[in-house]
Amino acid sequence: SSGEIDGIMFFINDVTEQVESRKRIEASEKQYRLILETAQEGIWVLDKNSRTTFVNKKICEILGFTEKQIFGRKHTHFMSNESKKRAVLALESRKKGKSENFQLTFVSKKGEDILTNVSATPIFDHAGKFMGSLGMLSNITEKKHLENLLEKSNRLARIGSWEIDVVNGTVFWSDITKEIREAEPDFIPDLKTGIDYFKEGANKKTISQ
Repeated sequence: SSGEIDGIMFFINDVTEQVESRKRIEASEKQYRLILETAQEGIWVLDKNSRTTFVNKKICEILGFTEKQIFGRKHTHFMSNESKKRAVLALESRKKGKSENFQLTFVSKKGEDILTNVSATPIFDHAGKFMGSLGMLSNITEKKHLENLLEKSNRLARIGSWEIDVVNGTVFWSDITKEIREAEPDFIPDLKTGIDYFKEGANKKTISQ
């Protein structure tokens, strides 16, 4: 009653578990982001309107754009015209819950075509509402280029061949020989038809002899 303090009352709550839980979540988030940023595949996250909400460093490395330049834009903004059409169709598949793999061509900051292999997965909330999609991208431009060179080299190295059995009068042409002479793949030549493919005059006379 005199206004003097007789004592102090404390209310104590044990928040140890909450603090530890928050630390675990922060550590988990840090580890998760480290995985995303150091992944060898490009990771691209879109919202339900196909606008970018996240890209990792690999995507920036592949395209040559900064994260800031990509963030908020639609992924189709960075694609070739043909791939834009493919991406629009793919979005409808995501909304239906379908995951799939396909190839898309992006255009880098330097204006170069970048062929990628894409693995796309839809994202839904706990109520099953479509929230966007996750794309995993691999740059296969160089790989495709090497495959094309190898295919051309193989075709150039394959020499057409043919065999003649004079006794039985049968002829064998390899597939390349048929291609060179513009014959159907199932064409079966004989001596006469085989010789008829050569030019009149010295060529046909030589091969006949």
